[in-house]
Amino acid sequence: MNNPTTHLAAYYLFAQVSALGREKEKEVTLMRRIILLMTVGAVVVVGTLLAVSVAGAHKHPTAMAQKHPTRTVLIQNFHFKPAHITIKRGTKVRWINKDMHPHTATANKKDRLTQDD
Repeated sequence: MNNPTTHLAAYYLFAQVSALGREKEKEVTLMRRIILLMTVGAVVVVGTLLAVSVAGAHKHPTAMAQKHPTRTVLIQNFHFKPAHITIKRGTKVRWINKDMHPHTATANKKDRLTQDD
């Protein structure tokens, strides 16, 4: 058992196993760093996309308001002012009734409104 060759072989085997263990530890550490960097990168990309999306969503209603402004129709003395308006789909119409009686605007055709007194 005290053979120097046996001790040398055991030491050599131990050195090889230790070297393999250190290499495995280096690989595991490298993989953990790669996973951490990929996770941070994904969070940055998702955060940037979310910020751009939110910023774009705030601009969208303003653009629509400029494209389709609000029109106002005044009802006074049983007359509509203006008497006729043409609007595009999506345009808001604000009705102001200054008469004592209720009035309606009714669609008698699919694309036309008429006044009812």
